[in-house]
Amino acid sequence: MQGSRLAASIAIILLLSLGATSAFAKGLFGVQTHAIRVLEPPDVAGEYEGAIGDFGTPLYGASLTGRVLAPKDNGNGCERFEDENYEAKWVDSDTPVIFLLSRGECFFVEKAYHAQRAGAAAVIVADTKPEPLITMTTPRDNPTVQELVPEIGIPTALVTKKLGDDLRRVLGAGGTVVLEMNWEEAVSNPDGRVEWELWTTANDGCGKSCEQQAEFKRRSAALQVELQSKGYTEFTPHFKVRACDRLSLYAREDCAKKCIRGGRYCSYTGVAAPHNETYGEKDVVVEDLRQLCVYDRLRERGQAEMWWNYAAGFAKECRMEDKAFDGKCARRVMEGMEVGGGSQSFVREVEACVGDPDEDAAHPVLERERRMEREMFKA
Repeated sequence: MQGSRLAASIAIILLLSLGATSAFAKGLFGVQTHAIRVLEPPDVAGEYEGAIGDFGTPLYGASLTGRVLAPKDNGNGCERFEDENYEAKWVDSDTPVIFLLSRGECFFVEKAYHAQRAGAAAVIVADTKPEPLITMTTPRDNPTVQELVPEIGIPTALVTKKLGDDLRRVLGAGGTVVLEMNWEEAVSNPDGRVEWELWTTANDGCGKSCEQQAEFKRRSAALQVELQSKGYTEFTPHFKVRACDRLSLYAREDCAKKCIRGGRYCSYTGVAAPHNETYGEKDVVVEDLRQLCVYDRLRERGQAEMWWNYAAGFAKECRMEDKAFDGKCARRVMEGMEVGGGSQSFVREVEACVGDPDEDAAHPVLERERRMEREMFKA
């Protein structure tokens, strides 16, 4: 690779990277921001900054466009949104809804948690004073609030009072606000090798966010493989899981249907209609585990970069839309990979790693993910 091509490739990978570890290291790089572009209405349209919270899931390397909702009641998001069925009223798979909430009265993560439960695709918190942006953090000395941190699976951002006031003015007059939250340039400035981590899901049936992640894998796999194989990047995939009874996510009797390993591990993402007629959360968490096992077995062979070939292949060939989101399709993808020791041996090792989803016992790979998640998203 010539020097100019290397420079261009590194620039591309910095734009595509979905989550450097240091993005979550509070205080290490100061306040990390990303672009917020108001698209409608014209009198507010423009580019603004949002401060990324130290919880939630920024879509590094991607963007999210949605319609803004500022709840008339519970405008600070400190209570559960129970008066209306927000999800049914505001959210559909084609138009993500971004909640606009006010700062104050409770912790930032509580606001995000309540908005997420109501169906928000992202949360913007508007400051109540004209001051510089800060990183939204969570208190270390409040265990109850800390338990919410790993629950947040949507992007969060703090914006200035001025922007919040302008958006509310439009919404209060009956207008529509459409904005884009863009993280394409929101990565830290590393030196030497780019080391980054991706918190993702194999799910392609939960709506726009899942579709965007699947498209990212398909689109960038070849470049990711090239850069990592030449030593310019080092990448690790991660998948968030939670227990069946955590914060009453499901009724206990639903654990066997929705989760694996005796209800110990459930997917963070649901399956939307019409895909939920064929697949469920259990199918998602099984594939999430399989992708972790694929990475581990490839890393042992010194071929960790080939995880991208599997992830992209699965995203392309094993879609819920095609009714192919299953272990049979996953096996075909693995058998088509050129791995050390042969593909058949590789498939057997991955399947042994996945094990029996119905076994009532902890799984070491998923326990490792939980430890990583607690360390990554703690305040």
